[in-house]
Amino acid sequence: MMQDEQIIDNKNENIEILRAVAILLVLYVHCAVVLIFPSALYSWLAHFFDGNVGVDLFFVISGFVITRSLSNSFSSSNASRLSVMISFWIKRIFRLLPAAFFWLLIVVLYLLAIGELWDGHRLHLRILIPIVASFANILNLYAGYCNANPTDAFWCKINYFYGHYWSLSFEEQFYIVFPFIFILFKKRLLIGLMVILIAAQFFWVRPYWTYAWFFRADGFCWGILLALLPVTRGNIPGIDRFLKNKTGVLILSFILVLLLPFSSTCVQGFGSQAKTYGISLLATISAALIFLAVRSEKSFGIWPPCRNLMLYIGSRSYSIYITHLIVFWIIRQLWSEIYGGMQFSDIQKMLVNIAIVVLSLAIIIAVSEITYRIIELKFRLKGKELAKGYLTGVPHV
Repeated sequence: MMQDEQIIDNKNENIEILRAVAILLVLYVHCAVVLIFPSALYSWLAHFFDGNVGVDLFFVISGFVITRSLSNSFSSSNASRLSVMISFWIKRIFRLLPAAFFWLLIVVLYLLAIGELWDGHRLHLRILIPIVASFANILNLYAGYCNANPTDAFWCKINYFYGHYWSLSFEEQFYIVFPFIFILFKKRLLIGLMVILIAAQFFWVRPYWTYAWFFRADGFCWGILLALLPVTRGNIPGIDRFLKNKTGVLILSFILVLLLPFSSTCVQGFGSQAKTYGISLLATISAALIFLAVRSEKSFGIWPPCRNLMLYIGSRSYSIYITHLIVFWIIRQLWSEIYGGMQFSDIQKMLVNIAIVVLSLAIIIAVSEITYRIIELKFRLKGKELAKGYLTGVPHV
């Protein structure tokens, strides 16, 4: 059977753990979708911890990993820069799009089955348009427009089955644009540019659901900067002494993980409630976690009771991200259709919430594993083979 090591070269396990942290935060915030009845415990937690920041952590990871990948590709290949860029895009396309498109197709089939997309007489364009935007990787543009123009009844209909595809769209746009920036700027200039962009965004207010919120590039900039700086080698007096203290690094990593969603509840918000520096602060905390992960590879995140579980979740984080909200919404709708008219006591409501959450997570784990093994791994390997064949000039058969 195909092993992960065939796909992921020089995998940093700490980065996998941070991917697990990010996806668990996203699962936590979107879990509200599948809570059938109001939950006092969840409301209390949501008051202090905002799981939306999982996306910011993903952005920093992506910026770091992609910059490292491009740097290695350009330094190890004798091919032209354009050829290296094309091979990079081939790998990205096969890495991300097959699973994303497959689950969009699942949503389309489900909406057809329940009569929301096609009622037997006409096609509902308001539902079709965001699906097309998701396929085209511009859902962040579409979502920003609709939230800026809530009265536009013709174009705007955000279906929450695929609302999380906005971040995938933003990542795809980053993967298209960044290679050009990478080859146009020398390393020192690129480092300077990232520092300027990071600093400038601290003065940019970005309330929830505005255009700016859907284009928060702070995380990518921090990831790029960390990848360009020699953070994994050389001596950093003081910091290196602290990093040798495994207990200290473990405690600090826990503090930063908790600080990330807690800070989000304080600095993000709607309209004037949003702090000017809000998203930048969240990206900075995420960058600190990445720094710990790559600088202190042997002592970061030593969570003995759950390290293997976190590594498993991290390796499947993309498939979990693609599938989770779709599963949550389908289960929520099916419950409403079957049991929506029933009356429940307070104890029964609590038990129903627990049962639905457990069932949803079990289904997400199952479909994510299937997606990971049947689609993600196979297409990722296919993309690497095609990219290698393209660079060597040997057509893939």
